[in-house]
Amino acid sequence: MTCGRARPPEIASAAAAKHNDATMPSPTLFTPLRVGQLDLVNRIVIAPMCQYSAQDGCMSDWHLIHLGHLALSGAALLT
Repeated sequence: MTCGRARPPEIASAAAAKHNDATMPSPTLFTPLRVGQLDLVNRIVIAPMCQYSAQDGCMSDWHLIHLGHLALSGAALLT
C-alpha cells in the first residue's frame, strides 16, 4: 500500500537528480577567507555579546569563560 502523496518512481528519480550534490554549489560559509594578512579557516565570525554583564565596562571572569567556550565552537574569529 502506498501513501496518496507518494511520487511515481520516474518523478522521484528526476527530483533526486535535480538536487544531486554534484549540481548544487558548495556553501562558502566553510571555505577559507583571507582578511588582510589574517587567514581564517572558515567565514564564521562571532560578534561581541553579553556586554551588559560587564563590571564598570570591563570584562569579568564570566566573560573569559564565555569567550573560551565560543572559541571552542569552531568559529574562525571572535571579535
